[in-house]
Amino acid sequence: MNAPQELQLVQMLGRELAAHGNASVAYLTAEFQPFSNAQRPDLIFVPASGGRKGQTAVVELKMEAMPRSTGRSFLNLLEHKEFCEEALERTIYCYAFVTNQPVPELSVAQLARGGVHIVRVEEDLTALAASLLQLFEVGSSS
Repeated sequence: MNAPQELQLVQMLGRELAAHGNASVAYLTAEFQPFSNAQRPDLIFVPASGGRKGQTAVVELKMEAMPRSTGRSFLNLLEHKEFCEEALERTIYCYAFVTNQPVPELSVAQLARGGVHIVRVEEDLTALAASLLQLFEVGSSS
C-alpha cells in the first residue's frame, strides 16, 4: 500500500471513528522518516463516551511491502508514542499500531506493557474500526 492509499484509509477510518468522538488526521510519526513517510498520517481520537471519554488515543498505520527484519525494530513504537505525547502535550492512554506485517509475540508483549497495541489490518474497514473502538474502550465504563 502506498502513501496516498494509506492517507485514504486513515481518512476513511477517521470518518468511522468520528461517530464515537473526535477523530483528526495528524502527521506526527512522519517526523521519524521525513522522506519516505511524509504523506503517511496518524489518527488522533478522543472518545465522546465510555470510561475513556475525553482521553487521547493515537492510531499509527503502516502498511509495508517488506517485513521488518527483527522484532526489535517494532520497539521503536514506544519512542513514537512518547514523541506523540510530547507533540500533543497530553498523555496517550492507548497507542494503536495498525499493520499488515507479522509482529513477534515477545515484541507484542513488550509493547503492550508500554501502552502500544498491535492491531492487524482487517479486510473490512468497519471491522477495523470496531476493533479499534473495543481497544479504545469506547462505550464501556471501565
